[in-house]
Amino acid sequence: MTTYKYTAQDENGKKISRSVDVNNPTELYQYVQQNNQILVSYKEVRKNTRSRKLSFRDLGDFCRQLGTMQASGISLVRALNIITHSESLKQWQRDIYTRLMNSVIQGNSLSTAMEEINGAFPELLINMYKTAEMSGNLEKTSMQMCDYYEKQYLLNKKVTSSLVYPGILIALVIVVVIFLVTFIIPQLEPVLSTLESMPLPTRILLGSSHFVIDHWIIILFVVAVAAIIFTYLMKQRSFRIKFDKMLVHLPYFGKLFKTVYTARFARTIASLYASGLPIVSALSVGGRTVGNKYVESQFEDVVMKVRAGQSLSNVISGVDGFVSKLADTTLVGEETGKLADMLVSTSDTLDYEADIAITKLVTSMEPVLIIVMGLLVGFVMVSVLLPIYQSYSAVGAQGGI
Repeated sequence: MTTYKYTAQDENGKKISRSVDVNNPTELYQYVQQNNQILVSYKEVRKNTRSRKLSFRDLGDFCRQLGTMQASGISLVRALNIITHSESLKQWQRDIYTRLMNSVIQGNSLSTAMEEINGAFPELLINMYKTAEMSGNLEKTSMQMCDYYEKQYLLNKKVTSSLVYPGILIALVIVVVIFLVTFIIPQLEPVLSTLESMPLPTRILLGSSHFVIDHWIIILFVVAVAAIIFTYLMKQRSFRIKFDKMLVHLPYFGKLFKTVYTARFARTIASLYASGLPIVSALSVGGRTVGNKYVESQFEDVVMKVRAGQSLSNVISGVDGFVSKLADTTLVGEETGKLADMLVSTSDTLDYEADIAITKLVTSMEPVLIIVMGLLVGFVMVSVLLPIYQSYSAVGAQGGI
């Protein structure tokens, strides 16, 4: 089966661009004709191209609509058709849903159709729908995943919005430094150069100003090269694991990262386990959704130990990157036979703790950045006023003699 991206005209002469999976151009022509359209042009889309990923918000909306319509008795194909023609969708999103619907029409299951659209839908959602298709509980699973992705979206949004103000302050500090070094200091240099001697802070300030003005192209080049190298290294598994390991061991910040990772893992495992997926399979999938390569790299050993008969709480306690609360509540869940409920409760608690930790982090960052800005401005003022003050003191001393 081949994916074709085509352009057609409807009955009103309006141009429509879509993607569809068919076996050959003849089937493409028949498909367009069945939809009362006139084919204008088409091109084959390479199979090895990865689709653009749907965001947590997109996935939450998709699951909510699908679950609601399934619960109302609407067929899967009809539900996907309604979702596909939603006016709020962007063109690339509509293309993904169109391909999904066409694959289901051709007889594939929903999970199989999702797998065919390489990269658009996460592995977690595909596995959840596979389980739901076997149990016949698609609407319940959809609403469950809707809740999961909406909470993930809200947590990410909280982190992003919390970093806006510190980001503005950091940008302001950089702008102030550049303005002082490239504009203010050169204006004052003629006056400072007439002084007999300059103290160390003044020499450092003038030297920094000259360096930035004379070598700004080199500085930008070095920054750009460093960014490219860092981006490349982050794509290398070995370096990414070391970098992510550093994150969970950072003083103060490490605890916040651990809380976020643990909450994400607990919610994923709870969703998978509650849907009927065996715990070993749930761990295999959930271990890849943590968002930290160092933590994820430990799950091959975790799965082996659980498969060998060790308790989940005991194995989880040995994972470097999770808070101890997860192992403690997992133990309670195993003893009471309510593991899924305990995991959901833990993830809710950790989400709340992560929210509080993020707020505290941002609150503590603001005064630090303001102090840094004040120190920079103060250093410039001292560097400028100190030689002038020394000159006046020297003149006063000579006048006194």
